[in-house]
Amino acid sequence: MISDYEYCQEHPNSKIGGIYMVKHRSNIQRKVCMECILTHKIPSEQILSKQDFIKKIQEKSTLLNIKNLLEQSQSKSILKKALQQFDYIQEELTLILINIKNSIKNISEQQVARDDQFLKLIFQNLDPAERSQSELDFLVDFIEGNIFEKWIQKKQQVSSQLQKAQEVFERHVQNGYKTTQLIDEIQNNFQSNIFILSSNEKIEDKTIDMEGLEKVNNKLVKTTFQLTTQKNGDKVYKKNRQILRIEKKILGQKNDEALLNLEQMKYLEFKGSYGIKGYKIKQWNYFWKGQNVGGGNFNLKGQKEGKWFDLCQNYWDKRNIIEQGCYESDKRSGDWSINWNNQRIGGGSYDKQGEGNKIGNWIELSEDYSENFQVMYHGEYVNGKKIGRWDIYYQKDRIGGGLYDETGNGLKLGNWVEIMDNFKLNSQVIFSGEYKNGKKVGRWDFKYKKDNKPFFKIGGGSYDDSGDEIKLGNWVEIIGNFRDYSQVTYRGEYKNGKKVGIWKEMKRDNLSIKEEFIIVQEIKYDN
Repeated sequence: MISDYEYCQEHPNSKIGGIYMVKHRSNIQRKVCMECILTHKIPSEQILSKQDFIKKIQEKSTLLNIKNLLEQSQSKSILKKALQQFDYIQEELTLILINIKNSIKNISEQQVARDDQFLKLIFQNLDPAERSQSELDFLVDFIEGNIFEKWIQKKQQVSSQLQKAQEVFERHVQNGYKTTQLIDEIQNNFQSNIFILSSNEKIEDKTIDMEGLEKVNNKLVKTTFQLTTQKNGDKVYKKNRQILRIEKKILGQKNDEALLNLEQMKYLEFKGSYGIKGYKIKQWNYFWKGQNVGGGNFNLKGQKEGKWFDLCQNYWDKRNIIEQGCYESDKRSGDWSINWNNQRIGGGSYDKQGEGNKIGNWIELSEDYSENFQVMYHGEYVNGKKIGRWDIYYQKDRIGGGLYDETGNGLKLGNWVEIMDNFKLNSQVIFSGEYKNGKKVGRWDFKYKKDNKPFFKIGGGSYDDSGDEIKLGNWVEIIGNFRDYSQVTYRGEYKNGKKVGIWKEMKRDNLSIKEEFIIVQEIKYDN
C-alpha cells in the first residue's frame, strides 16, 4: 500500500521525485514531484533523491558524533542539581524558588525535546517521504547548516549561566529576587535562540508610530510620536527626531504599558523593585519633575496593598489629580478621596467585600477634568451601578443631569440635560431632551452660553419613538468644535435617519446672542 506521503501535496496525482534542498525556501514544498520541478524550474543540483537525502543525514551525524556529544553534555546534571537546591528556603523566598524551579524545568524540557530531534537522526526512520514539512525543514537545516554545532554551543552557554545562577541561590532574599529575574531572562533568550538557530533571523530594533497627547497652548492635544524598542530591551520615545525619554530595561522588569502623554515622557518617573514574573513589589514611588507625588506598596504577587496615592489618567501640571485610599489584594476598599491641588474635591466609598464596587454617594470628575474643564458628576452607586438622580456641575454650578433607573442596569430615563463632548470655558454647549429605556426620543435641543449669560437655544431636532435614536424632520446641528469664535451650524432635513435635500452650513456673523447667521455653503443630499 502506498502512503499519502509518497504523493506531492501540490500535485496529488504525482509521486515524490526528490527533496528540495535550498535552505531558505520560498513557496516551494520540500517534497517535490517532476511537475513541481518543471513548474518552478528547479535546477537539478538543488534536489536530492530520497536515498541520497538519507545518506547525507547519516554522513553528517557520523561526522558530528552526535550521540557522544549529547551524552557528554553536563547541562542535564547541572539542571538536576539546581532543581534539588530549593527545598531548604522558606517564607518570602518560597515564591521566588517556585518561579526559578519552573523556569529551569522549562529549559530542561526544551533541551530534551531539542536533543531528541538530533537523536532521531540516529535511531529513527529517516525516509523523507514519511517526514512532515517542519521535520524536513529541520533536516535540511541540519544538512546544509551548522545548527547542531550552534545547539551544543548554546547548551554550554546555558550550563555556564546556570552555574553562575546556582551561586546566587545561596544569598539572602534580595539577591534571590535578582536570581529569578536572571533565570527568566535566560529562559526568554533560550526560547528565542532556539527559533533563531533554525530561522537565522536577527533581533533588530523595532520602531512603531504611536498616537498620544502633547501640550499645546496649556492644553493636551492629539499628536503622534515614535516608540523604538531596542534589541537590548531599552525603550526610546521620540518626536520629530528629538528624544523625549529613554527607559532602560531593568533585569526582571515586565513590559509595562507605553506612555502616551508627552508631558509624562518628559517629567514622570517611577522608582521601586521588581519581584518574580516581573511583578512590582514593596514600595513604589512616583515622581513629577523630581517631586514625590504618589505611590504605595505592592505585595509579593504584584498586587496593590494598603494606603495608596494613585495618579489620575494623563496626570500633568494642569491635571495634577491624586486619588487617595486603600487597596486589599489589588481591589479598592473603603473611603477614597479625589484631590486636586492638594484639596479634596470628590470621592466616595468602595465595598469591603473584595469586589472593588462603588457604593453610596459619589462625586466624580470628568475624564478630562482640568483647570479649563472643571466638570463633576454627583450621584449614587449601588453595587457599582449608577442609580437615581445624577447631577452635572461645572465650576460648582449645576448645569445638567437626570435619572438612572433603579434596577442597576445603568439606563437613563426621563428628561436629561447633558454636556457636549467638547464642553469647556469657551464652548459651553448642552443637549437636552428625553430618554426612554436608555434611548433618546422626541425633541432634543442644543443650548449655548457665553460668559455669565444664560443658556439659549442654538439648534436641535427630533428622534422617532422607536427607541433606535433615528433622526427625523428638520434639524439644526452644530460642528464638533463649536466655540465662541467658531459658531458653525448645519441646517437641513432627515428622513429615516438619513440627510436629504439641501443642507446649509451656517456661520454666526458676530458673537451676539441674536440669530444672525450667514450661509457658508449648501450641500445636496439624495432623497
